[in-house]
Amino acid sequence: MLSLEEYPDVLVTVAHPWGNVEVPVDAWIQTGPGPRPYVGIAAARRSSTGREVPLTEIPLEYHNSSENPQPSTARPTSVSMVAAARVGA
Repeated sequence: MLSLEEYPDVLVTVAHPWGNVEVPVDAWIQTGPGPRPYVGIAAARRSSTGREVPLTEIPLEYHNSSENPQPSTARPTSVSMVAAARVGA
């Protein structure tokens, strides 16, 4: 499992019906997870080295899969998260 200190070095590829987007894992954790069945983490890598990070290293509650417990806080829509990520890219 990733430690909190490793989060700034990890980028996740978020699969979305309108196109995939790569965002820092801590940004995804803050704005991404929620009840959206078609949006979730498809891949992860370290920004410093480009090396793949196994998805099992990211806590399950941030995957948006049917097996995970959904976070209880309200989240922005996936469209706003993807739009914000593209603007910042």
